[in-house]
This record gives sequence, structure tokens and C-alpha cells, in this order.
Amino acid sequence: DESTDVTMQFSVMSVPTVMLFVGGEMRERITGYQPLPRLIDKFEPHL
Repeated sequence: DESTDVTMQFSVMSVPTVMLFVGGEMRERITGYQPLPRLIDKFEPHL
């Protein structure tokens, strides 16, 4: 199915996996549980 294609394309092996894309290019990727402050630190520079 479509979901399997996407997970294979981006090598998603664990949940949660969060990826930030800017202009179609992956800029950040975080796998596994992360506290909110860490998510903000990783993604805020790109927003």
C-alpha cells in the first residue's frame, strides 16, 4: 500500500519518526520519543 512505499523511501524503522522538509529536502530527522524542548531546539531554526 501507499504507506509502505513512503516508509521504505525514507527508511522509517521506528515510531515515532518526525522529519522536517524545507523546499522538498529533508532538513531534520528525529526518531523515538523526544521531549518537547528538544523538538523545538531541532526544528525552530528552520521555521
